Amino acid sequence: TRQEQGAENEELHQLWRKLTQFLAESTEDQNNETQQLLFTAFENALGLSDKIPSEDHQVLYRHFIQSLSKFPHESARLKKACEGMINIYPTVQYPLEVLCLHLIESGNGFSYPNNSNSKGKCWNGKMGLA
Repeated sequence: TRQEQGAENEELHQLWRKLTQFLAESTEDQNNETQQLLFTAFENALGLSDKIPSEDHQVLYRHFIQSLSKFPHESARLKKACEGMINIYPTVQYPLEVLCLHLIESGNGFSYPNNSNSKGKCWNGKMGLA
């Protein structure tokens, strides 16, 4: 409702951040509706943050990816978040590590290095070949 009232982006960003902190405290006990609210809050906070890479923005991305990684059914959203962070912070290994671990745990992480699908890209990126 603050957004409808014309609140400034910085104020909205801070409100979304506070909501992510509040909701992220107990992700294991959340129902699907609360989980979706958490992920939406992260997406809105990231969307309203400064587009210039910063430590604060990077930490927010890390927390979002960490939250998503706890829910196997959110693999498409996890992949999108990891790719978004990789595009902004290409030297940071965290999103690639999380994505690779997710692929391994789901049984989809083993492929030949020259495979052109996402699994191959994951392994190639991890090994410094991409």
